[in-house]
Amino acid sequence: MKEFGPPPPRPYPYPVYPVPVYPAWGWDPYWDWDDAAAGFAVGAATGAVVISAISSSASKQSYAVGTIVSTLPGGCTAVMVSNVAYQQCGGIWFRPEYAGTTLQYVVVNQPR
Repeated sequence: MKEFGPPPPRPYPYPVYPVPVYPAWGWDPYWDWDDAAAGFAVGAATGAVVISAISSSASKQSYAVGTIVSTLPGGCTAVMVSNVAYQQCGGIWFRPEYAGTTLQYVVVNQPR
């Protein structure tokens, strides 16, 4: 004779974990040295482009003689002429001077 009672317990379902969705450009949480090398190469190339743009900015800008600037454009070199220190940025010459305690640069004609 068959006895009636509660049905047997069902098997416990496996938990459904969310599947991680990674961005379309291929990033995943597991980086390796190839990723680091690629990042370094991109950073070096970007830095070279930025530095070349900054160093050539002095030649692209024009300053009138007597213009006062607080910072020099990139790519300047220090030059001593007749015991006076100048900064040469491309074809533009700057003479440092102080206004109180603040250093500023004045655009001058090329010293002789």
